[in-house]
Amino acid sequence: MARFSDKALQEVLKGKRAIAVVHYPGAPHISLGVRILSDDDHEAAREEAAKHTAKRAADLMIKAPELMVLDPEHSDIEIRRQIIARAFVDPDGPKPPADPVPFFESPTAVRQLPSVDVEVLFQMYVEHQNSVSPLQTLDEEQIKELADALKKEQLGPALLAMYDAPTLRTLVRSLVNQPSS
Repeated sequence: MARFSDKALQEVLKGKRAIAVVHYPGAPHISLGVRILSDDDHEAAREEAAKHTAKRAADLMIKAPELMVLDPEHSDIEIRRQIIARAFVDPDGPKPPADPVPFFESPTAVRQLPSVDVEVLFQMYVEHQNSVSPLQTLDEEQIKELADALKKEQLGPALLAMYDAPTLRTLVRSLVNQPSS
């Protein structure tokens, strides 16, 4: 029976945790590493985002739920910043399983970036995550076939859950671009 501590599984996870080298948005001469975060890292990012939201609300002398009414995206944006601060690392630093050196000193540094850079960096993280995802990816022809099948019958969300985000985006574009019959 296989266990989490088995060497074979650890080798699979090590490959998924490999650091990819990317370039800072609009600056191809600046390299940075991006790594896949663990579920614990994602939980820590959400917890820190909640703390930041509570502090921001207190600074504004309102309660956190009131802040969420004023700015419904505040929490999501802060979670993205927290993920960026954790996921981007020095590409020349130590490799997993050692702790890599963060590219950004803290989430505060990420908050100082232009919002478009934050969005691009988060998308880079998502793309790297998708590159090691076990979810299925379809080519253009397969997407067209799936789009046709979806138009003919109700297959439901369960079927779509098998596919990765880039495939689903391409599927939506394919559906939008098809002439209605």
